[in-house]
Amino acid sequence: MSFIERATEATGTVIDMERSRSSDSSTYYPVVVFEDIRDRELEFRSRSGSNPPSFSRGERVSVFYEPSAPESARINSFFSLWGLPMILGGLSRYNGGVP
Repeated sequence: MSFIERATEATGTVIDMERSRSSDSSTYYPVVVFEDIRDRELEFRSRSGSNPPSFSRGERVSVFYEPSAPESARINSFFSLWGLPMILGGLSRYNGGVP
């Protein structure tokens, strides 16, 4: 069963955009707060960042999380849900390609 099949949807709010700097650029990661099914307020930093920022402070977003592991929360956006698998899949295809 996939993450999406196990997940519950909630509405969250972007409360901050954390900036991460590398030697030549910056990446912005949304920090989101949401309430789970037990009415607990939870906060997480998205694993997906961008430049320019994809979200802004105060923006309402759809969030998927597993009720048994709310720290698994992800913003319901294409890259947040599928970006890493796509990158890893692309790398494995590239590394396994014709020499």
